[in-house]
Amino acid sequence: LPQLFYDTHFNSLVYSITMHLLYILEKKQHNDAVIDVITAINPYIGFPRTLNCLRIANEVFQETKKNAK
Repeated sequence: LPQLFYDTHFNSLVYSITMHLLYILEKKQHNDAVIDVITAINPYIGFPRTLNCLRIANEVFQETKKNAK
């Protein structure tokens, strides 16, 4: 898992999103589908949270790509 933040509340959110993303990628979903879902929920969660989710998703994508090699 990516080591992202040290804030306890935010760290639990990061952990939750990371675990969901890893599960989705384990089910062979494409990265673009994940980005589409995060973008679609933007009106409901707000732009700052969407940016955080996209950043976390990008880190998870990079980490899984690095581990696949």
